[in-house]
Amino acid sequence: MLYGTRRPATTEQVCPPKEIRENTKARRAWLAEKLAEVAAAGRVAEIVGAGSYQCISMKIQKDVVMV
Repeated sequence: MLYGTRRPATTEQVCPPKEIRENTKARRAWLAEKLAEVAAAGRVAEIVGAGSYQCISMKIQKDVVMV
């Protein structure tokens, strides 16, 4: 058994730009817009974090190839 090996990331995060991070209304509007884009693309996503550190976390789809 190997310990300390790095596993591939299963989530991808999209965070708002620094310019609007502290503006609550602008940040919430940006997050809602990006979440709608992600949902329209058929990906599973959710808003994670708190306050000005909120981001959208998306699950990464990986194809498994059986050899």
